[in-house]
Amino acid sequence: MPVSITPGVSNYSSASNLPAIGVSSLRSLVNFILSQINIPVAFAASTRRLSNAYTGPLIRVRRSSDNLELDIPFTTDGDLDESVLISFVTTYSAFVTKVYDQSGNARDLTQTTAANQPRIVNAGLVDRIVRTGAGIARPGYVTDGVDDSLNTGDFTVAQPFSRSSVIGFLDPRNANQPVYLDVVIAGGTMALVSRTDGTLQLSSVGVVAVASGLTNTSTATIVELVSQPNSFASYNGGLGAAGSISTTSIRGLLVGNLNSASRYSNAIYSDIIIFPSKLSDSDRIILEANQKKYYGTP
Repeated sequence: MPVSITPGVSNYSSASNLPAIGVSSLRSLVNFILSQINIPVAFAASTRRLSNAYTGPLIRVRRSSDNLELDIPFTTDGDLDESVLISFVTTYSAFVTKVYDQSGNARDLTQTTAANQPRIVNAGLVDRIVRTGAGIARPGYVTDGVDDSLNTGDFTVAQPFSRSSVIGFLDPRNANQPVYLDVVIAGGTMALVSRTDGTLQLSSVGVVAVASGLTNTSTATIVELVSQPNSFASYNGGLGAAGSISTTSIRGLLVGNLNSASRYSNAIYSDIIIFPSKLSDSDRIILEANQKKYYGTP
């Protein structure tokens, strides 16, 4: 089924056809996913609550009308509290200055330069990741492909590790070959990058194929599992061929660009999680099923 990204849609899908993954309720399925798989986490940030142990805000935004900022909390169900967001922004736009780390490690994604902050409200309408026909419309923040990015600062996670993300691709065949996720420290890279032919790759010292056929309506849950020499990636639940990634560790997280060049991405983001281990098949399947149900990814 085709995927699109549109502003201003707010319907939820029905609770039918839930994946049988051993959770006790719809609420525990669609949020608090880190409480379900219950393994160590190096970093976790999203526009929803990922763990029932986390009690802080989800994001901090700046409104365009006067540059005032506000932390945006979650609702009782763990969703981004859009009523607080829109009450603050009204008919103006809002930009993300911080996405809070829910892992307890205080590795927040930040951007202090106003012109480089991703957007989350466009003239009073919340930016969203939408699967056409599924009726799911979850908030996400948009990088413009020109100069927007967020980063955590430096922290180190050694192989083996896993990186999970939910991304909507708005211009994946751009000649600039945009980078969606990378590391903060120049001199190394762990870039999730799309090529002009619509392929998606994990590129480092070595390349792992992730997907092909990307268009500007593609939305995906992606899990990169890095363990030299047997590294691979899953795209919407489909495992690609194994490849070798010899970079021994990642240094932080950069969203929306390559650390050593201007390779900005035009995309919309929500979940980004880094695990300091290679996820088991069972944990990966639970994570992907959760994201598919919540976001309506294929």
